[in-house]
Amino acid sequence: MKYEYKVGGEKVALQVAEDMLAVRFREPAQYSMRAGAIARPEMSDFEERFEVPGEKFTVFNVARTPRPPSERHAGALKAMRTDKAVERVSPVFVVGSVYAIATDRLMVGFKSERGAKATLKNLGCDVIEQDGSEFVVRLDSDADPFKVIAQLDALAEVDYAEPDFV
Repeated sequence: MKYEYKVGGEKVALQVAEDMLAVRFREPAQYSMRAGAIARPEMSDFEERFEVPGEKFTVFNVARTPRPPSERHAGALKAMRTDKAVERVSPVFVVGSVYAIATDRLMVGFKSERGAKATLKNLGCDVIEQDGSEFVVRLDSDADPFKVIAQLDALAEVDYAEPDFV
């Protein structure tokens, strides 16, 4: 899958860090449940995780195998998405010299404030902040932010839609 969005009409394509995945577990996310979900051949050691401060994401390493990195990453992504303990799996992106994760929040700008809230509600977005015709919205916990962004980008009244990265 391509991970992209537009800024000022220009497409921004994100580079995936193929050795990592960000995972959000279903609550209550007890240690034993999280460790059990990661105990699979596609994933690296649970102890090598990184808990993202202020977010409910944990970054894990993808297991190193002889397969090409893109295949290893795709296999790990697929495996983690099938686990009932996992609420959402997200790629980790390389942005310059840092890593980023697309959260369950989007920043959306409309050409006009008129009808914006109804449009957002119809796409399953909850407004958590508004400044005129610009919004910060929260998606359902299992929603794919890039699919929602693509839906928003297709609307003439939307000026921009982009992930709120951490």
